[in-house]
Amino acid sequence: MLLYRYERDEFMNLLLNNMPDIFDLINQMEGYQNGTVSATSLIYTVIAVICMWRLFDKANLGGWKAIIPIYNFYTACKMIKINFWLIVVSIILLIVPIVNIVAAIYLIYVIFAFNFRLSRAFGHGFLFGLGLIFLNPIFMLILAFNGDKYTPNNI
Repeated sequence: MLLYRYERDEFMNLLLNNMPDIFDLINQMEGYQNGTVSATSLIYTVIAVICMWRLFDKANLGGWKAIIPIYNFYTACKMIKINFWLIVVSIILLIVPIVNIVAAIYLIYVIFAFNFRLSRAFGHGFLFGLGLIFLNPIFMLILAFNGDKYTPNNI
């Protein structure tokens, strides 16, 4: 029994003496990852705000609305004629068991409808809508900086 306790104490000492090295390695890896993720997120956010600003200007809704976090989504929903409050209720319903399945399916539908309506509002078709879904930053830049006009009658 004494031998077991000695071996356990020796193991604990060995583990605790080497633990700072392991934690330093993990912290270095996490710091590098978090820095890269933060920089990428910042770049994506800036590009998204610039694109939304341009799209809101094309739709004569005021580009400054792209800066305000929830109001920009409300404005985008108004621009492409999607019910904002139904989306908010669906997001809230995600916390209710069983009902959340229906809400999730509706929100997936909204993602597709949002991008296809945005595509049609600027005179593009189905394939451009797919591009907005799967390669959003690239197609938002194309939509924002080409010469297409906003036509709400196409929605």
